[in-house]
Amino acid sequence: MTPADRAKLARILGMLGSDHAGERASAALQAEAFRKRHAMTWEEMLAAPPIEVVVEPMWTPPEPPRPAWTPPPAAPPPSAPPVTQWEFIDVRQPSKPISYNVGVAVCWFLLFGAALGSIDFLR
Repeated sequence: MTPADRAKLARILGMLGSDHAGERASAALQAEAFRKRHAMTWEEMLAAPPIEVVVEPMWTPPEPPRPAWTPPPAAPPPSAPPVTQWEFIDVRQPSKPISYNVGVAVCWFLLFGAALGSIDFLR
């Protein structure tokens, strides 16, 4: 039933409270004709119209655009400083025993001792 039909039915039913018997009888006949015209029962006609609840969607921010390429993660820093080329013969280094450094020095001397033979202080 449309809102205009509901308004018309309300006017007809309002006449049922009249002081005149003829108006009340006429209003009852009009109401019954109205019900038959719409092919409804009195319960259906007097039921409250369904309430349409409009829920507006909440605004959510758009997702940020994804970059086309992401760089690989940076390598973790090394746990120990890198070894320099002269570190293996450093006698002041406490992490290596003296015997290791002496052994390295002897190996160097045996490998390159022939080249150093021309120096006078070694003879």
